[in-house]
Amino acid sequence: MTQTCGSFPVSTLTLKATLLTLRDTGGGLGQRTDYAIASFPIRYTIRRYPPPPGGPETPPSISELSWSAGIPTGGDAPLPGDPIQVLCAGRETDGAAMTVTIAVTWPGLAPQHFSHPFAAGASSSPSGAIYQIGLVTPNVVDRHARFDCLVRNDRGQQATQVFQIR
Repeated sequence: MTQTCGSFPVSTLTLKATLLTLRDTGGGLGQRTDYAIASFPIRYTIRRYPPPPGGPETPPSISELSWSAGIPTGGDAPLPGDPIQVLCAGRETDGAAMTVTIAVTWPGLAPQHFSHPFAAGASSSPSGAIYQIGLVTPNVVDRHARFDCLVRNDRGQQATQVFQIR
């Protein structure tokens, strides 16, 4: 594979992690307190998964569509300014190249669309073609949101799934 694809890049980046805590101040909403902030380097490599040999063409599927808040919200909708992550994982047993698109819609705001292409083989890897985005909850009165995930393979076949924060 190295003769065909050459070397894959190795990169180092710095992540900043903040541990937050919520305290009950008696006013109904918890007050956020920075507990600990740390920055540290992370090194990563990009690998390509080989598609399974000789399998039949299959349509894509979505194995996961989820969201999580950067601070504990107890299952409720996040507050304005809260960091959240949205994850969508596309799978396809024949390993075709695919694009994963996440649309995020907050009440009263235009939908935001985020897309990421995946090379052939990523969709048949053990974890699938995982695309995760980070957002900050906008300052809206109604904090309910809708997350749409669309996975489309290079043959034009697609799968969609919707999740809503209520």
